[in-house]
Amino acid sequence: MTDKIVGRIEKIPEDSRFNKYIAEITPLFRDKIDFDKIEELLKKIFEECILYIESTGINFPTIEFLLVYNSDQYIEIERHLTQTAISKEVAKGPSTAFVIHNRFFCTMYFNIGYLLENIQLGYPSFILNLVNAYVQEILHIAFPSRREQEIHDLEFKIVEKFLETKLPNEFKNLSASDYYE
Repeated sequence: MTDKIVGRIEKIPEDSRFNKYIAEITPLFRDKIDFDKIEELLKKIFEECILYIESTGINFPTIEFLLVYNSDQYIEIERHLTQTAISKEVAKGPSTAFVIHNRFFCTMYFNIGYLLENIQLGYPSFILNLVNAYVQEILHIAFPSRREQEIHDLEFKIVEKFLETKLPNEFKNLSASDYYE
């Protein structure tokens, strides 16, 4: 998946999960950055995404979750591991995550380096892109034969409910063709 966040979130409800995550990440980037605490938060958010999606009745195998902090290293891992993968849909921009399916579990590689490189867009954008990427890849694991547009349509409904905030229409109305050739 590549990032394509458009529109502006006018108001983030104070009691929303989205606002809670923004409040938790903000102090981690003040003064000296503590990457251990950042990683702890990123893993916590992932686990909460997993629990939320499971609570909707969607089933999927066990997921091994790996964060890659260097974008060049991520690209090399993706190139190496997906070299033989067959995909009719090729990403138009930088990839933020991919999944390798195994018989009993899946491994999700996440390019956190790319999101951190764009942290200047603000913490709301960072959290939204992070959750969006997590949800999309979990849905790919749950529904491996669905096309990108089907995943995309379900993803935005889940992200909006999970973050407990209204997403801009421009964001919700993106199509898979905005991400993939």
